[in-house]
Amino acid sequence: GGAGGAATCTACSLDESAWTGGKRATTEVVEEHLISHQLKVAAETRKNVVIALIFVISTIAQVYVGVKCISFSGLWKQSSQTMAAQGALMGVCVFFINVEAWVAKRLINASTAEVGHLVPEFHPHALFFHADVPNHHCDLCRCRAKQVYRCPLCDFDACPACFNKKDKATGEGVLRGDKGIKSTGSLSHSEYLARGLKLAAPHLPLFCLALFCVTGTSVLNLFLPNFQGQIFDHVINGTFACGTDGPNHRSLCDQAHSAFIDVVLLYLACSVVLGFLGGVRSLCFNLIGRQITVSVRNTLFRSVIVQDIAFFDGMRTGDLTQRMTSDVRAMVAPVTTTLSTLISNSMLLLGGVIMCFVTSWRLSMVAYTTVLPIMHVTEAYAIWSGKKNRQIFQHYADASAQTTEAITNIRTVRSVSSEELEQDKVGDFLSKALRKGIQDAFLGAFSAAFNNYLDLGAGVLILWYGGAIAMKGDGSITVGSLIRYQLYWNMINNSWQALNNLLNSFTRAAGAAERVLSLVDLTPDIPRDKGRSVDELPSWTLTLRDVGFRYQMRPQQTVLNGLSLTVEAGTVCALVGRSG
Repeated sequence: GGAGGAATCTACSLDESAWTGGKRATTEVVEEHLISHQLKVAAETRKNVVIALIFVISTIAQVYVGVKCISFSGLWKQSSQTMAAQGALMGVCVFFINVEAWVAKRLINASTAEVGHLVPEFHPHALFFHADVPNHHCDLCRCRAKQVYRCPLCDFDACPACFNKKDKATGEGVLRGDKGIKSTGSLSHSEYLARGLKLAAPHLPLFCLALFCVTGTSVLNLFLPNFQGQIFDHVINGTFACGTDGPNHRSLCDQAHSAFIDVVLLYLACSVVLGFLGGVRSLCFNLIGRQITVSVRNTLFRSVIVQDIAFFDGMRTGDLTQRMTSDVRAMVAPVTTTLSTLISNSMLLLGGVIMCFVTSWRLSMVAYTTVLPIMHVTEAYAIWSGKKNRQIFQHYADASAQTTEAITNIRTVRSVSSEELEQDKVGDFLSKALRKGIQDAFLGAFSAAFNNYLDLGAGVLILWYGGAIAMKGDGSITVGSLIRYQLYWNMINNSWQALNNLLNSFTRAAGAAERVLSLVDLTPDIPRDKGRSVDELPSWTLTLRDVGFRYQMRPQQTVLNGLSLTVEAGTVCALVGRSG
């Protein structure tokens, strides 16, 4: 629904005439949907131009404020209160520049977001029309379709024919029981969080210990750069004290050496505790993740194995296997890795920003002028690269499928001399993947170079301006403080990049959890634990009169029509016919 913009949806009725103008459902895309898609494509270009202009203007404004912080002094030497007030106001300026740019970008994305098509009876999430999706198959009829209606949450695809019919009765991959299709609701982020906490509840002591270790390691990591800066200051002071002759030469040298040893011992103690807490944290999260994975997979299999036979008729074996393997792993991933990374890097990011301003707020104002450009370029490239890589993976998957089909039917391929045709098909898929991979590589290199230049430029400004202040010798910043600031700045960059990689983790996990939990919560229409219990086997005669039967997946084919028969007690009867 647009980068950073919340997609809006229109609730649609299941009435077919509302979509096809009262006519019979066809395989053609509804004209309104094509027009909406064309407007979206046109708006996308204009949107990117406007966002780029906002990005340039806000960057220039931040650079101006940063340069002003270096060159402007006012009455700071006469009044420290004036310096604090003006420094705070300059910091607020940078903050509001970023807020204005972020709000403007959100408004633009919201105003240009594509309107989704929400049909609760057909699919619980909004579907978005895509005019050119290479080599995709409809999840209902399994036919290949270039134009599809896609769900960004659960990767559901429907071709125009199935979408126009709005009929899931004969579609594959739909949850059903003996009485028909089961309705499943959408799993919101709050519901996903509640279910996740419920799964983690049996492991609460271990979970609390893991969170304590995460907090402890983050706090200690915030102190380490401070100790490193003090060590360098004591080394420089000790070199000066021990290298000069004077009346208090020996005393000053001993004091510097003693202070150096004290800080090194503190650094050593923190490092030992940090290593221990990191090991315990990793152990706790791995234990919790493995236990939850085993519990969910066991619960999921117990739920699947007791479902009605109609359920298995409508579900593909590969889909069930994926839900019990990769979907379970994606669902549990936030517990094992994502949650730890999120908490740890959030604390490091916030603490690093605070420590940078405590060390030198003027250096911080200069350094943070590169934050917004790096954020914008990284986000834009991540969105574009994500779309491109999905297409690349699809091309590779199609090449693998074509290869498997050719090898499996090698006798047929040889009998009709179609080796070159199969080679061309596989080569075409691989060529498309290579072309898009080259595009991604070039744009990725440009994005990395741009971000690196901004980062390196900020580093040069920090060392240039900070070194100039340190050489004045007025005590406002020392060599150790400059090194400490550089370490905190690197910590902020690393934490931000780690958090940036988690943007879609929880969304993917919520989508996988919905697929898993929909099976866990599914109850069969013919429960195995209900009904009267029989103490002893009675002698019964079974009579069937005028019985009709059709499979849910093939309602147009009559299997039994007006069947009547009587099976006497003590006899065996079998209905024999063609398969299916």
